[in-house]
Amino acid sequence: MKLSLTQSELKAVKQSFTLLYSLLANSNVDQERLVNCMYKWGLQLGIHKEEVDRIITNVRPVNEKQDSLKAIEHIYHLVYLIYLDGEVEDDELYLTMHYVESLGYSSNIVKDLIQAISSAPYKEINKKQLQTFVWNDLKSILEENATPSN
Repeated sequence: MKLSLTQSELKAVKQSFTLLYSLLANSNVDQERLVNCMYKWGLQLGIHKEEVDRIITNVRPVNEKQDSLKAIEHIYHLVYLIYLDGEVEDDELYLTMHYVESLGYSSNIVKDLIQAISSAPYKEINKKQLQTFVWNDLKSILEENATPSN
């Protein structure tokens, strides 16, 4: 599934792209996997390698907790990044797990999210359905079952 983005969606995804790196850069994720995904997603977003290098070199790692709606927005953008090429790769799922856990959500939610992400291509989910899943279903999952831990 290849997703096209509006200009405002692209701008928001690019902002989340940088935030994703800054949140995971100082975590226990495999940094090589993270950098490889950053280059892949950057290419798909039209961000030149030099700009990705600048982000990787200059972005300061953050360890901030985010409110639930902001966290959902960034997860939504991460799902977009994963689906930009229509393929869900192990490294992307690995980073999704760590990203969602870094936001303070439990591994149960991560498993549900990963299952939904990895099964979406086989269910032929379109962009609108993906938006509905992330904004409605995921919001319910996060808010009802996984209050962020402190």
